[in-house]
Amino acid sequence: MDTYEAKKVATATFIGACGGILVLGLMLAMERMQPAPKVLRIALDGLSTPAWWCCKVWTEILRLPPRNEAQWFIVPLITLLFEWSVIGFVFGWVSCCMRRRKNIRREAFLHEGIELVQLGHQEEAIAAFTKALKVDSLYALAYYNRAVVLESIGKCKEAFSDYNKVIEYDSGNQEARASRERVWDRYREQLVRGAARGAALKTKISND
Repeated sequence: MDTYEAKKVATATFIGACGGILVLGLMLAMERMQPAPKVLRIALDGLSTPAWWCCKVWTEILRLPPRNEAQWFIVPLITLLFEWSVIGFVFGWVSCCMRRRKNIRREAFLHEGIELVQLGHQEEAIAAFTKALKVDSLYALAYYNRAVVLESIGKCKEAFSDYNKVIEYDSGNQEARASRERVWDRYREQLVRGAARGAALKTKISND
């Protein structure tokens, strides 16, 4: 687990613990409601089943301090903190696993695209980079590689769009900035040549 994943799991665990405190607060508030809303009671029962069970054991089976005494609050508090911290930890861990799986898939498509470029299969390479972006639409490296290939086959408009994406998601990429200026100049030249050809064709048709 890298530093980013460790921070993410720790943050999720902390948020889970805060959720446990919030649920306890709602439980205590509901105790004072007469009558408590049925929907709220059902929801809280589902969210805090372990805490209710521990409270039942604490007060009815073990015959320890009843609900109105201060010691009673320690039991549901500890239970809910533990329960929701575990939920937060599991959520953070699963999220990190999904992120790792996504990274493996996007990098596999990226390397496939690079190999296809080396073999001279530009169109197939563009398709591979596009697959990487379907996995992760914020993957600046895939945008950059696709832009390079698009530029090499003369699709300057599409390359310019991809270079813009690279700069949006990786603002420090100076190569992308320079390439964007270069491809924009080429695209303007294409527009000028296209306009000139169109004017010449129109003149020819008129003369005919």
